[in-house]
Amino acid sequence: TFDWVTCCNSLHCFSDAPKAVGEMARVLKSGGSLLLMDWCRDSVACKLLNRWCAWFDPTHVWMYTVKEMHDMLESHKILLQKTERFRVPWSFDFKLWEMVICVGIKARGKIE
Repeated sequence: TFDWVTCCNSLHCFSDAPKAVGEMARVLKSGGSLLLMDWCRDSVACKLLNRWCAWFDPTHVWMYTVKEMHDMLESHKILLQKTERFRVPWSFDFKLWEMVICVGIKARGKIE
């Protein structure tokens, strides 16, 4: 088991992201932290980008919204501690890519 699990800029590539998050939660120690960072599909630009990537990038599966990421974490008993959305500069400081960082802690004790 691990104190920390990080998943950075890859959730959109998993064919079964909820299952992958479940595996991350499984290997966390009770009270351990999970950091999930990926693109988020909340802005219009990222909704279009999600469709474009699905056509042109064979590794791209699906870009999730912040709520969908929260739901994935909470369904695996990861208690959210912090969520932060931000935009990444592209060319000429044009901020197109919207990303989110979610940090959560695995609930302590036995979970039924």
